[in-house]
Amino acid sequence: MTGRLALLAWLLLSAGCSKPADSKAQAAADARDIAWVEAAQNTAPPATPLTPEAITFADIERNKLFGASCIFLPEAGSKRFVVLAMAEAAYLKLDGDIHLYAADSGSPPLPFDTRSRYVGRDHVIDLQTSGGQGRASGEETVDWPGRLTIRDAHERVVFTAAGTVQCGV
Repeated sequence: MTGRLALLAWLLLSAGCSKPADSKAQAAADARDIAWVEAAQNTAPPATPLTPEAITFADIERNKLFGASCIFLPEAGSKRFVVLAMAEAAYLKLDGDIHLYAADSGSPPLPFDTRSRYVGRDHVIDLQTSGGQGRASGEETVDWPGRLTIRDAHERVVFTAAGTVQCGV
């Protein structure tokens, strides 16, 4: 970035030291140069794909994540889930650590006071179901076909998967 600022400074200084030119042409050239430097500074870094890890019972115990919730199972018939969504927050495991995401109270509701959108410092979690009544999968759980989409701070998709959203107590 320092090199870009130096280039901008050189361009502006050289414009002042050169022979007088057509002021409109010079103004257009200056504006083009400044726009180029600003665009280079505002370019987002490349998106980094995520690989959510399975949240284990040990993670739930360690972090006291008990209660009514919805989970996302990325594989049919699997018991390994990668998102745990509750009324106030959702949890995602990345690189061995549990990350906290705040519920977006303006997002569409899911069962048990959970939400379809959760916001964190670096990512946004969108959890969607097919709607309807769902299918009972246990005494206190209901399953829906669903999709998990995780976006980075620049709104780029860094993970998406179809799977099962299971809600229960």
